[in-house]
Amino acid sequence: MNQFLQTLFGVSEVKLTEVQQKISHLPKDRNVLILSSCGSGKTEAAYYLALQWGGRILYIQPQRTLATSIYERLKKYHSILGYSESWTIQHSALQEDPFLTNRYVVTTIDQVLAGYLGIGVQAFMKGKHVVQSHFIFDEIQLFEPGKTLKTTIQMLDALYKRGNRFIIMTATMPEYLMDFLGQRYQMEVIVTKQPSVKNRKVTVQYIESLDWAAINNYPGKQIILCNTQKEQVEVYQKINDPTRCIILNSKLLPKDREEAERKVLQYFGKGSGENNKTLISTQVIEAGMDISAPRMYSSISPIDSLIQRDGRVARWGGEGELICFKGDYQGVYDEEVVIKTIDALKKNQSIEFTWDIQKQWVNEILNPYYRKHINEREIKKHKPKLKDGSRNELIRGIENVNIIVDPSPSFRSFQKAAISVHINQLEKIAKSNQLYGLHRGEIRETPYSEINVGDTIVIKGNDCLYDEVGFRMKEGKVCVPFPESHVANNKEIRADYKEEPWILHALAVKDIMKEKLEKEHFSEYVIKNQDQIVEIAGLHDLGKLDVVWQGPLWANAQSVPLAHFPLKKGNPSIFKERNHAVISAHLLRPYTDFIQMNMVLQHHKRFISDGTCVHLREYELDQRYKQCLDEYGFSKPLKERDKNRDFTYEHDIITPAHQGWVEFLYLVGTLMEADIEAIQQVQGLL
Repeated sequence: MNQFLQTLFGVSEVKLTEVQQKISHLPKDRNVLILSSCGSGKTEAAYYLALQWGGRILYIQPQRTLATSIYERLKKYHSILGYSESWTIQHSALQEDPFLTNRYVVTTIDQVLAGYLGIGVQAFMKGKHVVQSHFIFDEIQLFEPGKTLKTTIQMLDALYKRGNRFIIMTATMPEYLMDFLGQRYQMEVIVTKQPSVKNRKVTVQYIESLDWAAINNYPGKQIILCNTQKEQVEVYQKINDPTRCIILNSKLLPKDREEAERKVLQYFGKGSGENNKTLISTQVIEAGMDISAPRMYSSISPIDSLIQRDGRVARWGGEGELICFKGDYQGVYDEEVVIKTIDALKKNQSIEFTWDIQKQWVNEILNPYYRKHINEREIKKHKPKLKDGSRNELIRGIENVNIIVDPSPSFRSFQKAAISVHINQLEKIAKSNQLYGLHRGEIRETPYSEINVGDTIVIKGNDCLYDEVGFRMKEGKVCVPFPESHVANNKEIRADYKEEPWILHALAVKDIMKEKLEKEHFSEYVIKNQDQIVEIAGLHDLGKLDVVWQGPLWANAQSVPLAHFPLKKGNPSIFKERNHAVISAHLLRPYTDFIQMNMVLQHHKRFISDGTCVHLREYELDQRYKQCLDEYGFSKPLKERDKNRDFTYEHDIITPAHQGWVEFLYLVGTLMEADIEAIQQVQGLL
């Protein structure tokens, strides 16, 4: 560890922190839970241990801002250590690695869980790399207990059994949860006794309302942290000298936010020196941002959140004060936890907020909370939800849409920068704005009732405002048009398919699949059943040998049956009624097992229950199918025609709640990769 840190920081001597000392003496194959204060060097300790593991590493953050920050740090470390393969980053704003294919990836928990659960377009390829990875979970206290944390535990339950390793890091975890996770996964639990900075003294107090005279007359730099943008606007309006202010929140356009973050680091970062700036921010600076001020005013929040905010006060030593005020918290945080936090503050006004006090209050306030939400009974109750595949129930309630302001909505408007807002706010905006969306490549006015979460909408900007505090509603105003996006659009325009013979594609998939399985040795099940898996994988498009698929409405295959062909406009219900993946799975079901049958059935997407079943209406094989299968080497008899066959969610369709989900996820992700590579290989020869 000493030599490792000396190399990272370019120094001849280094003094290990408490957490670094303990990590350096651990066997490299241990899973670890670290409870340590902000600035204790746990990131470098976790990085060191994860590199000893070898293999793929996912560094997982709860928020994209934190992911971006740690990504730059790890890239620098990797470069110093001379690694040829750098880190990539993947989240909703920076999409370098959509399928998490790189060996070292910084990402968010949303991306990881969506991949593991098979939620989203081509999510299985992402999921394949999730189950092949080791993990560093940072700032896990920000995982929502009722959803994100429970689903993470379900994932770790499955991956722990197959030997995936992981590190969990936090500065705020109660003893109950540490014991629960530590015992469940046989983790080495490290709780540091000493604060990370010894010459630091921060006091904490609670006030009902802000003292504006004290804020405006304060000569040094200070931070005012608000729970909502509305609260932030109210604070900003009370500042006598707005030139002192830096505003930071999630409602700034990307270019403006980058500039605000640059100023934050300039005036509040390490080595920034004395100045009179006032940072008015929302929770985006709460964790992971390496900034500090001697005084912070914080809208009241739960104890774990408050400790994270304390990490931005006198961060590198000296004296500081954290002044909590009664702000907006209803609907933002768990009210019971906030009220208990207020009670603790009132009983201990101006107490020194030491590491020991922080751990004590976390235990007193959060032990009952986590006992209620995280226990064996709650975990078992949560497991059936994995079958349903509801992102809002399993990951978090993401109910946002993207808004673009343009007084002349057009197709080009969608190249402009966007702001994310809650869909309920869009409903209010719609009262004075027409909403324009893209539908099959064309822009048209869209009623609010047809807007879905995640959609991008263009408005003219009536009764809206964009200024230094970001985008918001403001009656009587007309919002300025949003600028062109400064983020390059790297999305590839997929070329149309060529006519690709079915047999060439099937044999290519078979060969590529075999090569991948032999190279990766994923599990005992895969190794034992490799020959059968490879044979079935090559037949995944067997259902395309249906007479309607090969007929004039679609492939119009006149010489040999086709696997792919130039796309045609037509009646999409034909595809729905004669789903080739469903036909393939039905035909192969007698010759395979539950996992492999589902690999074929779900090779384009996950089937998520809608309360009915997956229905196969009818099919009839083109008579040329026998010649194809003879060339392929498959001689088992097939039922040439059938109708009205169902795949039920209860008995036939695998979900994350099933024991074989991890093997399925690996196999279907590998098949999707092989399918894409085979298309490129075969069509490159045509």
